Amino acid sequence: MSAHCLLGAANAPTQQEIFNSISHSMNTSGDSGIVLVAIGGVLTVVVAIAMYAQRRRNAPASLTNGRQKAAPAYAPPAPVASLPVPAKNARKLMKEAAMELGLSRQQLAKLKKEAKKRGIENPLTLLLCPSLIGQDQLSGRDAA
Repeated sequence: MSAHCLLGAANAPTQQEIFNSISHSMNTSGDSGIVLVAIGGVLTVVVAIAMYAQRRRNAPASLTNGRQKAAPAYAPPAPVASLPVPAKNARKLMKEAAMELGLSRQQLAKLKKEAKKRGIENPLTLLLCPSLIGQDQLSGRDAA
């Protein structure tokens, strides 16, 4: 037999030694759990700091104690409010005005007929200047 077998038989571990060895090995595996908790805590702190910095960067000046953000090196021009495109055609202008005012075709035809009767070039003049209709009513002429 080999020397190892002879020594092992002479020094056989007791049951208490085996339980102590198992208990010791169980306790050492708990150290890796502590490391994982520590890593998780560090990551949580880093994410919290990043969120705070982002929130502070986007906060209005009233929330940042009156401090203004530094102006960027290049600032794009401020957007200009869109203006309506001017109508270059009288018919298009009349059509757009009728749509905005909600006039029907019949009402528009009446306006055109009344403008022609009065010698007015554009029926919009009757809409924009109601005093023209009032003058006829004062003079006794029929406005419609």
